[in-house]
Amino acid sequence: MKKLLHRVLPFVFVILFCLSANLPIAAAALCADADGDGEITLRDALCVLADPSMAKDPAGATDAARRILRAAATDAPKCGVFYENDFSDPETLADFTAYRGKWSIRSGKLWLDSMDDDSVESSAFLLYSGAETMHLKNYRIDVDIFDVQTQCGVLARCDDAFIRSDAPSNGFRGYYGFVGADADKCAIGYGNAGNGWGGNISTGDAYYLRRGENLHLTMTVFGDRIFATFTNLATGRIEASLVGANGAWTRGDFGFRMRNKYGKTVAVGNTAFENLRVTVIDESGLPTAENRSIGHIDNNVTDVLFIGNSYTYVNNLPSMVFEMTTAAGVDASFAMFANGGYSLREFYEDLQNGDAEMKEMLREADIVIFQDYGGATTYSADYIELLASRLDPCVKLYFYPYKNATAPRAALDRFIDLGLPVTVIRTPDLYQSTLTKYKVNYLMNDGPKHPQPILSHLFAMQIAATVFGIDPAKVDHSGYISALSSMTADEQAAFFADVCSKIEALRTEPLPHS
Repeated sequence: MKKLLHRVLPFVFVILFCLSANLPIAAAALCADADGDGEITLRDALCVLADPSMAKDPAGATDAARRILRAAATDAPKCGVFYENDFSDPETLADFTAYRGKWSIRSGKLWLDSMDDDSVESSAFLLYSGAETMHLKNYRIDVDIFDVQTQCGVLARCDDAFIRSDAPSNGFRGYYGFVGADADKCAIGYGNAGNGWGGNISTGDAYYLRRGENLHLTMTVFGDRIFATFTNLATGRIEASLVGANGAWTRGDFGFRMRNKYGKTVAVGNTAFENLRVTVIDESGLPTAENRSIGHIDNNVTDVLFIGNSYTYVNNLPSMVFEMTTAAGVDASFAMFANGGYSLREFYEDLQNGDAEMKEMLREADIVIFQDYGGATTYSADYIELLASRLDPCVKLYFYPYKNATAPRAALDRFIDLGLPVTVIRTPDLYQSTLTKYKVNYLMNDGPKHPQPILSHLFAMQIAATVFGIDPAKVDHSGYISALSSMTADEQAAFFADVCSKIEALRTEPLPHS
């Protein structure tokens, strides 16, 4: 009885409210599950009632009420295909609601034909009209986009009660996977609670993408994670593979967004969508769970592979670690796969695109030590997880973030939050807590873009200690003493003792969460 009242009472409340003069506000109060518990209750209605943006669109709010009341009689969709449309039937346009523009289905594709106001550069929206989308949480959207001209893409977890004809171009709540205005970048962005543009969550250059090309876009939302992959339909090449994390929106509608024009570039009547499929997923539907292992070659040798950029190959960091392991009697083979300025996103895209050399080196590796652009980025952990999903589970994984990062310390928190079997080599902590005390030949400040040899040597010590348990106090420093020429012999000894002590402490301490 209590559960029945819990479900029914809110709708009694709404019906009574709708009989009053406050129909738009009451209707709008139903447009979201405000507390995220999976049910529309009185508490949700009261939460959303306070949203001042609701009263600005009486018609939209009233329509939202109808949708939510219909949805109350439906159950959450099960895993599998939720909606599919190849746009061969013009009548299926009735499955969607248009905002700020007129759309049509013709020649087997979905087109934006015109804007409500063609005199301005703006975006039009087309959202699925099914009431049951209020239940949609974790799902994947697949669609083909033909003749990409300017900004266009798909929306997920979108609340159509907030897309109003009088709103600015970015007036929506939800997530957006899209090609940028110049068709040379791809991104994941979102609309904020104020119905404005919340910003880009993740962006990436699409180096080989050109206007007029055809793409397949896959966008996945699961929990607070978002994935978007843009594939060239003609070549099969992955143009961009993006990840992001954001907890603003937990459920909601799907659909399309397209910019009408950008300068002299016109999308209306040129760009079209085809082959839409929306699939409800569980964890097995994530890109990290696709289980496409490249295999593993066991050659009875411990093969160590460094994957990174110039922060790895300047001074040949792997060679330094090799010298230390050899001196300690460790039998291991070292290799490096590094490209200047590269990020782990780009390495993952190369692996997806079949880079034969990279694939073979990964197959032979027993230990992989990753390093990202600038040391670390916000989603280093996510891309290592994606790369690791292609490797044999026996491979041991490490992450070397250099001395600093292009992302805040919270970037390392994601390794903890995602529960990844990756050991973070805490070189930033060594640098910040110990090495910044010493100012030698611009070694410990922000002078040179790349590390001085002695700094690479110290980080190599930390890597050798963390990965192979080598005592840093027994490492030969004689080749790097000249960098400390401004110090006395006692000061040099104190310097190395200080470094070795910190390396040992960081090797045994668990990575703290910020």
